[in-house]
Amino acid sequence: RKTAREAGVNHIQSSIDHVVRDDDKITAITLKDGRQLSGGVFIDMTGSQALLRRDPASPKGASMTYSAKNQASTDLGPAIRTLQAYSDGWSSSVRVRGQSIGLQVRLDANIRNDKDMFSFQTGGRDKSWIGNCLALGLTAHQILPLTLTPIKLLLKDIQRLLNLIPVSDQMDIEAREYNRSCAEDRLHASLFDDAHYVGVDHPKTNFWEKMIPDQIHPKLDRKIKSFEARGYHVAYDHEAFDDVDWAILHEGLGRMPKTADALTRALDLSKQERRLVQMRGTIAAIVRKMPPHSLYMSKFLDYLERKQGLNG
Repeated sequence: RKTAREAGVNHIQSSIDHVVRDDDKITAITLKDGRQLSGGVFIDMTGSQALLRRDPASPKGASMTYSAKNQASTDLGPAIRTLQAYSDGWSSSVRVRGQSIGLQVRLDANIRNDKDMFSFQTGGRDKSWIGNCLALGLTAHQILPLTLTPIKLLLKDIQRLLNLIPVSDQMDIEAREYNRSCAEDRLHASLFDDAHYVGVDHPKTNFWEKMIPDQIHPKLDRKIKSFEARGYHVAYDHEAFDDVDWAILHEGLGRMPKTADALTRALDLSKQERRLVQMRGTIAAIVRKMPPHSLYMSKFLDYLERKQGLNG
C-alpha cells in the first residue's frame, strides 16, 4: 500500500452506497459519505458480495458459509497451516506476522450470528468482464480456500489484466479474451480441487457428499486414469498447478500407478535407494542447522528493510 501511494495511487477508506450506471457501463460510484468517484475502468475485488456487479454468479456446487477472524499474535510460530475437520466443513489456522488468521467453512448456518460471516455458493461468473467493470479473485471465482487455488487464480487474473489493460473506451476485444482465458483457468483449477473428492474412500458426512461432483469432468477423468495406469501426468495449457502438485495430491490420497515407467527397468534400484538415503541424510543435516522459523523471518525482514533503505 505504501509503494502504491508513493506511485500516486489515491487510497480512500469508505463504503459503497450505490453504483451509477449507463447500460452495461459504470460511470461512477457513490460512497456512504456522499463523495462520488468516476472512472473509465472499475475493478471489483469485493469478494462474494460483488458490490459493483449486478450479474449473479453461476452456482456450480455447494452452498457454504464462511467466517474469517484475525487475532493479534506476537509469536510467529512454525510455518504450517493447521486444519480441523467437521462433519459439515472444516476450519484452519495459520500464523503470520503479528496475527493469527482463522478461517471456518461450513455447510450449515451454525455461524450465521457471526458478524464476519458470509454466504456463497461455489462456482464463478460466466463473464468476469462486463462493460467497463471486471472481477478479480474471489469476485470472479467462488472456490473454497482449502488449497492455494484462490491465490493462484488471483495471480493469473492480475497477470491477465496487465496484458489486457484497455487503451480506449472500446473494450469488447479485451473483455472477450479476458473472459475466455478466465473461464479456462477456473476450469483447470477446479479440476485440482475436485480431485480431492473423487475416487477416494471418504467419510459418510454431509460435507463430503456435497463436495463430490455429480459428474467427473472428462479432463479430470483422463488425468486420474493416466496417473493410475502408469504414473503419467496429463497436462493442459496454462494450468495453475504443475506435475509436482498433482503428484503430491495423488500420492496423498493413496492413488498409485499400477505399473512403473518403462524407463525405470534400466535403473539400478539398489543404487537409487542409496542415493535417496544419502539425500535424506543431507536434508536432515541442513534442517538441524536452520534457525527457528520466527528467528529466520525476523532476520529476513530486517534485511529487506535495510535493503529498501539503501535503495532510497
